[in-house]
Amino acid sequence: MKVYFTEANPETDVDAIYAAGNVLKEHQCVDERFIHACLKRETKYPTGLALGGGKAIAMPHGGADFVQQDSVSVLRTKAPIAFGRMEDATQTVPVQLVFNLAISSGKNHLVMLRRLMQLFQDENFLNECMTLCPEKAAVYVGKCLEEAQDD
Repeated sequence: MKVYFTEANPETDVDAIYAAGNVLKEHQCVDERFIHACLKRETKYPTGLALGGGKAIAMPHGGADFVQQDSVSVLRTKAPIAFGRMEDATQTVPVQLVFNLAISSGKNHLVMLRRLMQLFQDENFLNECMTLCPEKAAVYVGKCLEEAQDD
């Protein structure tokens, strides 16, 4: 599983999905259609998730058919941007961490979601993602995903 971590200053959720997806495209993990699939899915099924302590993340993802290598692109934004709320599409949450998932199989996708949901409960994980430099953050996220338990 490849993990990429970048910083950007997107103005909208669409800009954020493009920024995160382009990293995956540049590293040949996905093809061009992946980003469009993420955007299309996000309009129907938003992925913004409010967490404790006023934090929020988003987990956009697209079709497995467009994935060439299982990977995650984590985008840290300089300022919070509004993502549609997962449990209520009429509301938004202010997101600064976007985890763009590119997973080629349904089984692996569910494993990754379980691991991420476990990690999102850990305030230290979120703090590290917000403060480590991108290179160290990519290694950290990759290590945490490997060590997370599959309950």
